[in-house]
Amino acid sequence: MGTDDVVPIRDDFLKIPAADGRVLGARLWRPAGDGRWPVIIEFAPYRAFDLFRGLHEATFPYWAERGYAVLTVDLAGSGGSTGVLRDEYLESEFEDVLAVIDWCVAQNWCDGAVGLSGFSWSAF
Repeated sequence: MGTDDVVPIRDDFLKIPAADGRVLGARLWRPAGDGRWPVIIEFAPYRAFDLFRGLHEATFPYWAERGYAVLTVDLAGSGGSTGVLRDEYLESEFEDVLAVIDWCVAQNWCDGAVGLSGFSWSAF
């Protein structure tokens, strides 16, 4: 990959299962074509579908063009995710992170390598 003329695939409005029947809303960018790639995940309460959409669309396709799948996930109770956003760094938040990692690893586009990215709250 690594060329600017390769347009990554973007999947909007993914729903990832979490505990207690909740779903976590996510957006995914990945390289075009068939393959398995490492995934970079961002978890945040900042609403990936609208509030931070512009920032993500300026950054995450760049990583996808260079051979990474990139997933941004709204924390429970924020943006496209169900549940209640109670506070930062709760045990349930960490459990959701593990559920999303497990979900990614089970996808046919993921090679099993997972990294996390973020700033502020999402950098936990």
